[in-house]
Amino acid sequence: DRDNRHECHWLRGTYQAAPDSWDWQVLVSVNSNSRYKSGGINFVNGSLYWASDANGNNGTLPHDRGIFRCRPEDLADPKKHTLLFNPKYESANMLIENGVILSAHYAPASPYHTGFIISPDMGQSWAQYDLQQFGRRSPVRIHKQNSDGWFRVDLRKGWIERGDVLFIKPKT
Repeated sequence: DRDNRHECHWLRGTYQAAPDSWDWQVLVSVNSNSRYKSGGINFVNGSLYWASDANGNNGTLPHDRGIFRCRPEDLADPKKHTLLFNPKYESANMLIENGVILSAHYAPASPYHTGFIISPDMGQSWAQYDLQQFGRRSPVRIHKQNSDGWFRVDLRKGWIERGDVLFIKPKT
């Protein structure tokens, strides 16, 4: 846990072109057992969405993880966050496009072999799927839909080693 130091930081930067400089503000700085340890950050219709993969032995268990939504100005106030879905296992990649939320499980931290999390209606309903035929793979990079509506997903063996490429299309 790195001695319970704060290792998750959310920053807001303002760029000024004339001096070619940035002004950075720290919005949140917390440890790894937090909803702020996250990825798959999306802004849709004035709301901020993210997938949290909180882990570690610091803080209160169970881990503070899931897929969350709030207004951007409410990021630092967890009381104003809405937990849309809790997959119970680490998931920090997510893409939102055309009303579909697509996220995934990390294979080394989940009982799913190649696990996907999907909401076809912006978080009103959810489903999880385990594509066991691919073995233990972690969908780590989800690309925007192509012109035919397919998401390209890069699969890793474990955490890092490149595995396969998968194209997946939500049912309509």
